[in-house]
Amino acid sequence: MMPHHDPVLTDRLNIGVFGVFNLGTLFTTAKLCRSNDNDSRILWGAIGGTLPDLEHILFFKACEGFALCEKKIYPSHNGLLPHPGDAPLLVGYALEIGACYLAIKLAF
Repeated sequence: MMPHHDPVLTDRLNIGVFGVFNLGTLFTTAKLCRSNDNDSRILWGAIGGTLPDLEHILFFKACEGFALCEKKIYPSHNGLLPHPGDAPLLVGYALEIGACYLAIKLAF
């Protein structure tokens, strides 16, 4: 639950950086799978890591904006486990990339 940046879905720059970050993550996950004999645990771990944030997109689409619908399920999204807060756009992604890099180095 480190500080990170949640994209503002009405800001084109936020969406662009979010898309590039996630495409990079997908590419890296596929490369790791291939270089480790297609170990499906890597893919399922990546999917599991993204599931909590999927609810941001689902609720935004279902409620036509976050202000209209805040019935989130995941504990750090509904306030049960508050996380340290948002980080600025590039700082947030830098922290996430650093954490992912460290995890990959430790695992492989």
